Formats: sequence, structure tokens, C-alpha cells
Amino acid sequence: MSKLIVGIDFGTSTTVVRGCIEGDDNLYPIKHNDSSVIPTLIYITEDGRKLFGKDAESYIANSYKGKAVSNFKMGLASADMSKKEEAKGYIKEYLRFIHDLFVAQKHQFPAYREMKVRVSYPAKWTSDMAEFMINAVKEAGFGPNVDGMTEPEAASCYSLKKRMDELQRKGILRPNKKANVMMLDMGAGTSDISIFQVSVGKQGDIFLDGVLSYPSVSEANSCGGREIDAMLSAYICKRFNIPEKHFTPAMAKMWKENIVSPSLTNNAPVTQAPSNVEMILSVLGNDDKLNGFVFSRTQFEAETTAHWENLYRIICDAFNQYRNAPATPNIGPEDIDLVLITGGHAKWYCVDELILGRGVNGYIGTGKVGKALNFAKIKQDPSRIIREALPHETVADGMCLRDTAVKIEALSSNNVWGQLFLNDAPGNMVALFNAGEKLPASKTVQFSATTRKRMIDEYFDLRLELFYGDNENKVKESSRIVFDGREIVSDIFLALIGIGFIKSNYKMVLNTTVSLDENGVMDFHGEAVLYEDEKEKQRFQFSKGDSKSIGLYGDQKEKDI
Repeated sequence: MSKLIVGIDFGTSTTVVRGCIEGDDNLYPIKHNDSSVIPTLIYITEDGRKLFGKDAESYIANSYKGKAVSNFKMGLASADMSKKEEAKGYIKEYLRFIHDLFVAQKHQFPAYREMKVRVSYPAKWTSDMAEFMINAVKEAGFGPNVDGMTEPEAASCYSLKKRMDELQRKGILRPNKKANVMMLDMGAGTSDISIFQVSVGKQGDIFLDGVLSYPSVSEANSCGGREIDAMLSAYICKRFNIPEKHFTPAMAKMWKENIVSPSLTNNAPVTQAPSNVEMILSVLGNDDKLNGFVFSRTQFEAETTAHWENLYRIICDAFNQYRNAPATPNIGPEDIDLVLITGGHAKWYCVDELILGRGVNGYIGTGKVGKALNFAKIKQDPSRIIREALPHETVADGMCLRDTAVKIEALSSNNVWGQLFLNDAPGNMVALFNAGEKLPASKTVQFSATTRKRMIDEYFDLRLELFYGDNENKVKESSRIVFDGREIVSDIFLALIGIGFIKSNYKMVLNTTVSLDENGVMDFHGEAVLYEDEKEKQRFQFSKGDSKSIGLYGDQKEKDI
């Protein structure tokens, strides 16, 4: 039997738990009330009972009397010791609830003999904060085999392994090559920027270097989903002239996620007011206020301008701090190869608008507020923005798939051409391999070259030269060609001897099979035919390993190569 891997992404607003058998990519969710995304909520009723997850959310939606406890994960970073201890208590209680769900549903997993649990945390967290989460998971009942994983690492494992073939074809991700990545984790409480370099091993292992996240734990950061919730709550209450208690930020959150965000992402105006607001207006006899209700992109951006300005500032500050940090590469927006967007607040179309330079509300991110960031590679290819259909589930999935091997297909890293030279007279340029072509590869091609020469006991000099790069800017490699960082010997040196006393037209034709293996080593063999004044004079077999002269007619003589 195998090992079960469980990934727990304990988020500020939602928690996601996944499981899989080690080495397998079949993921199994732990659910609460049929939902695989579990609200990170605790509700304390009037009589002191504590409800968790979807049950707590239901009590909030129905405005039952009691106390809602949300965003308690953020209390772990509080400088107020009493708030920090209170947060620790809530976290431990909530994790025991998660463990109860796991015990009730673990029958869904294939048989396993042991279990390993991973819990995620922000890369900017201190070691003490990370250690607390690991121990809290152990104490909740998950056992001793628990470790932690940073959110950027987990998200990268999932998104990059999932797209390995595509990223290889584009030359973005290859063994021994580092790609520059910006990860934007948009949670309910904060939006965190992580900048790092990522590389991939031969089995699809993901390696992160130079990971730094901003803002730091000590810096104030309220740029999260709940900020948008508060802005939408204030807008609706003002528009319909109702008290906030009838449309709280928690209620606005549900309207935002179910109606506003999907509609505006599809560039469709919102024409459906929040259902509880419709009910209140109906009770008050003010149904007419709903007539002609429209909430467009323009209105949304106007109401939430401060949020997007704040997010853009955080991104700018992140790059400034990264460049000035010790032992980090000098990476700017123009150097970023990939943008990973995760978190429950990550679906907003505005994020793409900022990164692609189109801006929000007519000016944020377009240069009219400070100096615009230039994500040049992303603008040229917007598919370099990677956002999963369910971005808030990426981290949990990545923790499960961390140890899953992904076959790395060998690809040629360059376009390659060959050209035959006969006594320095060049033949036609022949295409051999294309950049991104799967290896191993083999093909049969024909090279030819012609020279006019007076032969007096001389040798023909026959060589095949290689060129690589793009079509208009080929680079000659006199003795090697580079594939995936590996060097190979690539020249053919054949000497041909002949005796003659008159000028003739000599033509050499090589019918050649050229192959390139998975390690980038080129080989070739075939048949060469020499013509004199269009008459065939000699045929011989050749290969890359040939290193001596070949007699064509008359006495054979040796020549060192």
C-alpha cells in the first residue's frame, strides 16, 4: 500500500483540503456541506455553541444573533500578544474541525499504509509562525508526520507542472534554465507579492531560488478581498439609502463572488441587485428603487479605485525592495517570464489590466500615476499570466502534487541548419531541426556543393558546418552546437584524394541521415557521391566517426584530420 499526501491550505477567508496517493495526480477533496472550499469562519451563537465553515456562513447570511469570528489567521502576525493568543486558540479549534471532516471522509481515499500532511503558509511568515501552524496541525489529530510548505512553492508546483509541455515548447521552462516569476496571492485580508526564480528538474521537480515576499509581516497591508467587500457594501447602502446592517461587507462578499466578479470579468454589466437588498426594499415598499439598476465596469472601477491604487503601489514597492535586497538577482518587471495569480480574490479582470498596461479607471498602471511598470514579456504574450479556474485551490493541489514526477520531454533549443563546403565552395543551406522540436528526432536530408578545380595529386576538403538561431541571424558554430546547455562535436572532416591534370567541375552529394538524441548529441551517417563533369566517379559510406581520407581513384593516400 502507498502513502497518502494531505495538503491543507489554511486561508484567511477560505480553507481547502486535498489528498492524493503519493506519485499519483488524482486529487480528492475534503468537503463541508458539499463544498470543497470551506469558509474559514467560526460563529459563536447566543448560547455559546461554536459553528464552523459553511454552518457559520449560513448563520451569518441569515443574520442570526451571535458573534462571527473571521480573518483570525491574520491575528497570528499581530504585535498585540493578547490578540495573537486569541488567534492561536481560534486556529487550533478550526483545525480540529478540519480534522473531524477528514476522519469522516477518509474512506474515499485509496488504501494507504501511512500519511504525510503538509500545511501552507505565506513565504513572508517568520519561522515561529510557520512552526506554530505545523504543530497546530499535529495537535488537531493529524499525527506527527507534518511539515510546512510556502504558498509560492505550492502554487508553482501545481501550475507549472500542469503546463510543463507548453512552457517547454515556448522555451520558458527547461532543465538548468531559470525563469523569473512574480506571484500575486490575492487573499481576503492581504495581497502578497512574491518574486523568485524557478527551475525544473528532469522529473518535473520545481526549485525556487531567491524567494522574497512583500509586504513583510510587520508592514500594514489591508489590500485584500474584504476591502472590496467594504467598498461594495458602502456603495449599495448609499445607493439604496439603507442601513449597513441590511447589507454588511459579509453579505457584499457573497454578491461579489456570485454575481459581480463573474459578470464584470465577461464585460457584462451587473443588472441583479443583491437578493437581501431586494427583499428589504420590498418590505419597505421601495421596489421602484430597483428599476434600471445597472452596475458597470466603469462604476466598479470608480468605487474601488483606492484598492487598485494600493495593489499597484505594493507591486511597485516589491520590485524596488527586491532589487535592493542582498543576494537577489537584479530583476524588474521587464524581466518577468511568468505571472502566477492565486487566491480567492484573484479572479478580478482588473489584475490583468494592470499587468498588461491597460490600466484601471483610466490611469492606474498606465503611467499617469508614477512610472508605469512594463511587463514587456507578459504584454507580448498574455498567456504568460497563469491563473487557474479555481485559483483559491491551487496551493492545496500543489502541496499534494509536490512529489509527483512529470516527464520532461527533451526539446531542441535552437533552429539548426547545415551547409556543405567542398574546397570552401558553399552549397545550399539545409534546415535540420526546429526550436522546440521533440527529441529524439531523426531525418534524412541531402547536402551538395560544387567546385571547379585543377587536380594535381591534391585532396578535396569536405566539411559540414552547422548554424543555429533564427533564420535572419544565424550563428555559425565551427566545432559545436548547443542543445539544452550540452555541447556536441558537430563537424564532419572527410578528405578525398584524386589525381588529375585538367580543370573539372566536381560535385559532392551527401544523402545523410541526421539524428539528435534526448541529451542533445547529434549523429549522422549516409552515402556520399562524387561527380566529375556530371559523371559519377565514386560512392562511399560515411559517418560522424570518419577521420581519414578516402581514395576515390588512383592510389589511396592517407591524410591526418
